[in-house]
Amino acid sequence: MGGLSTAEIARAFLVSELLALMLLHDSRRDARIRDGEIVPLHEQDRLCWIAAAPQTAGSVAGRSIVRA
Repeated sequence: MGGLSTAEIARAFLVSELLALMLLHDSRRDARIRDGEIVPLHEQDRLCWIAAAPQTAGSVAGRSIVRA
């Protein structure tokens, strides 16, 4: 990341990590509510999770680590 200050690099890293967390959280959207009630993580049907989202989130996080 030529030409960027340490603060700019840290900010870019944090934004990438936040995006990865949001992707993981969103991947469970369809499994979090059942019959109008919130379903705890340990009771969620993992087949309802968006399968590609954790891989995408991992890629985003991995790229931010490599760049930092």
